[in-house]
Amino acid sequence: MGDLNIYYQYEDSVTVENELVDAWAQTHFSRIHPFNDGDEGYTFDSIKNTLIPYYVPGACRQLRLDRILFSKGFPAFAIAPCMLWANEAIKAEDYLFPSDHFGLSIDIVPEVNEKYTDVISLGEPDPSANEILRQRAENKADQGPYRHGIVRRTTALASHLVWIGAKSVGLK
Repeated sequence: MGDLNIYYQYEDSVTVENELVDAWAQTHFSRIHPFNDGDEGYTFDSIKNTLIPYYVPGACRQLRLDRILFSKGFPAFAIAPCMLWANEAIKAEDYLFPSDHFGLSIDIVPEVNEKYTDVISLGEPDPSANEILRQRAENKADQGPYRHGIVRRTTALASHLVWIGAKSVGLK
């Protein structure tokens, strides 16, 4: 698990090609309730995380760079959907977030019992979730790494320099 930083448009191909179970996909893209809300779970979200444009000038993407992955056959069951954490600004009026990535959290148990009845296996891929990942992985038009164009990069760096200047004199 962790900050994989694959940075491909459809980084889901790594999960599919290596036959891993992606905890987020498993607990949000299944057809089983309550694991079927379809939430994308962006851990690198330059729209919501206002720190990112300052940290990565010109960034405008939403990706799931952070993952919790399980090997097939791993004896674990999710008792609730995977969750984002550290995904709110430190101060409501501020651009500062704990990190440029949001964290992931999941509660698991090693076996199904009477205490936990609504669970989903993390050792076997859910067919619905796996199909969504497979379709994304097969989208060959978006398999290359993301690169900023020269105009976007120049504009972003210029605005970043203005921001750094404003911060250094106490204006921002």
